[in-house]
Amino acid sequence: MSNMDIDQKNNLIRPCVLYESIKKPLIDISLKYKNSYYFYHEKENMYKMHVYNCGDVLINYSKSYKLYKNKSTTIYINGILNPICNKESKVITRMGYYNEDNGVFVECCGNKLSFVIRWSSDDTTHNDVITQVMWSSDIHLILKKLLRLDRIISFQCIISSKDIELGFNMNGIFYKAYTYNLKSSFDDLPITYEIISFDSDGSLIQVGASIQ
Repeated sequence: MSNMDIDQKNNLIRPCVLYESIKKPLIDISLKYKNSYYFYHEKENMYKMHVYNCGDVLINYSKSYKLYKNKSTTIYINGILNPICNKESKVITRMGYYNEDNGVFVECCGNKLSFVIRWSSDDTTHNDVITQVMWSSDIHLILKKLLRLDRIISFQCIISSKDIELGFNMNGIFYKAYTYNLKSSFDDLPITYEIISFDSDGSLIQVGASIQ
């Protein structure tokens, strides 16, 4: 799968760095849950993660990438967060630049989206959740018209030493939803896709990501 393939097929921002991806999860928790699966659609250049039962978890992450030190870093992460468009889904899907201790990601449950900033201090991990009601009022109408969870969306975050600008890139335009003031800096994290079932089946389709 090449950078050019993803750029031409999905009209996404041309990547400078495409994260390393393989045809199986780098962390295969699904081995404990025989009904969950993960596979590569060669024709569509996409990877599908699917869970069936309560407690099923699938995680796939890339190698770690460092952020720029003297300027902001822009990260694009592309995927389909709710392919079957089930508004009552009890499955959480996530994609972002994060690990178990730190980072930033967008999270979907049913038809609700949130941004999450994860940070650690004194051996404690915190998750600051930014729900849609906290987003910029200007973005709600735009998202209602342009953003569909059963289609490819491009989560965009711009990370500097002081804050993170969070939003979505649609048709080459960055729509900013929220600016978060960092409480703790983070760096050297992987691109991560994650799906967790809470008594429902569901899917997450990962398309690609870039760091610029």
